[in-house]
Amino acid sequence: MAEFCKSEECPASDDLLAFQLGDIGPIDGGYIRRHLANCDFCTAEVEFYENYPPASENEAPPAAAPIPQPLFELAEAILTRRASDPLFDDLIEDDRY
Repeated sequence: MAEFCKSEECPASDDLLAFQLGDIGPIDGGYIRRHLANCDFCTAEVEFYENYPPASENEAPPAAAPIPQPLFELAEAILTRRASDPLFDDLIEDDRY
C-alpha cells in the first residue's frame, strides 16, 4: 500500500486550493484533474478545502471560545514553569474537570 502523503509529483497546496476555488486556468486544471484521479492525498486535500474554505483577507477570524479558568491556570503554570507552585498540584489532582 502506498503511503498517504504528498510527493514531489503532487501539485502545490496553493494550486490545489486555486483549483477547488475555480481560480486556475484550463491547462493547469486539466493537469490537476488527471493527478487527482490517481492521488488520494491530493483528493483529500481538495475535499478539505471544499469543506473548510480559508477565510478571505477581509473576514475576521472566528471568535475563540473562552478557556475554562482551571485550564487557563494549568496552562499558565506549565508555560511559566511553575511546577513547584501548589496551584499546579491542585489543578493536576483536581478531578472535577
